[in-house]
Amino acid sequence: MYKLLTTLSIFVSLFFFLLTSDASAKVATMKKGAVEITKDEIINDDLFVFAETLDIEGTINGDVYAGGETVRINGTINGDLHVGTGTFYLGGKVRDDVYAGAGSVTVSGAEIGDSLLVGSGSVTIDESSTIGGSILAGAGSISIYAPVKRNVMVGAGTVDLNSEVGGEVRLAAGTITLGPATKIGKDFYYALGEGGHDLRMSESASVSGRIQKLEPKLTDKDIEAAKTGLASAFKTVNIVVFVLSLIGAYIVGYLCLKFFPKQFTETADLVSKSFIKTVGVGFLVTLLLIPTLLLLALTGVGIPLAGLMLLIFIQFFYLAKIVVSLSFGKWLSARFGRDNMTGYGTLAVGLTGIYLLKIIPVFGFFLALIVLWSGLGALVMYSKTSLTSK
Repeated sequence: MYKLLTTLSIFVSLFFFLLTSDASAKVATMKKGAVEITKDEIINDDLFVFAETLDIEGTINGDVYAGGETVRINGTINGDLHVGTGTFYLGGKVRDDVYAGAGSVTVSGAEIGDSLLVGSGSVTIDESSTIGGSILAGAGSISIYAPVKRNVMVGAGTVDLNSEVGGEVRLAAGTITLGPATKIGKDFYYALGEGGHDLRMSESASVSGRIQKLEPKLTDKDIEAAKTGLASAFKTVNIVVFVLSLIGAYIVGYLCLKFFPKQFTETADLVSKSFIKTVGVGFLVTLLLIPTLLLLALTGVGIPLAGLMLLIFIQFFYLAKIVVSLSFGKWLSARFGRDNMTGYGTLAVGLTGIYLLKIIPVFGFFLALIVLWSGLGALVMYSKTSLTSK
């Protein structure tokens, strides 16, 4: 069982690296110990690196996906930065967004060109740093002393804000402190948790817009009105969600065929040729997913990899319907004598057919499961074949 789970972990983690190899070469590193990219090193590509300790002092001309016990970034990243780690230290320059999930995050002397999205036990952003976009954070405690060009939206146990914010600020916490250097360019909304202290706001702090404490209170009349309109609202929302979901699937499917036609065509062929097998493999993978993640998490070192695996599986779950729709579209086009249909047309027909069939009560639920398992199984089978060949 352990060997099977470990093998599955490796296949899933490396699939996307292999999937994109024909379109754009990626730099992928997975090793124990320390990995260091020195100041004089320049990588003109995306970087995927997983190690116990990672130090980036050089320049990465692309996106960075990093995982490990400790990650330190003091170099320059000309793209997005994605981090899953125990301890994260950022002191360099990131041209675009920073996505971080960590036990603790320290941003000191850093320059973030766009937004910072972070989930952590504790977050500290010092006054020598700059945020060119917004901050979106969920944390046990967070201290923001760096200027923020756009908005700040935080949910935390304690929040300490002492900097200039160009846009609006929305805070929800047990304790909120606005220091003397706080200057909010637009509105300030705040909510205090049950039993939370009052807002601590320095006399020198300034807010250009309005200050509003959010205290949601519903009267009996409000509740009754909500019940009356709920059924109608749900119908409207369902229709809107259905249409948006279908449009989104069209766009994602188009991009998949545009940039990775060979990979997705061959994966769809697996569904057509071995439908029962793909359903079985997908079902087994679904059963093994939770034990695999727990096994990695229990090792301690594997926590970042477990988080990354979860993100990859979320993508797998979505791509499953694209793969099966392409296969279903080919079957429909052959059934009705339209074999000359383009790949994009075939995908559109398959997606539309599956979405319409999923509307049918009960049947639609089971169809969604079959589509998920079959597509997921085909993706895993294709990744195994790609790993073997490479």
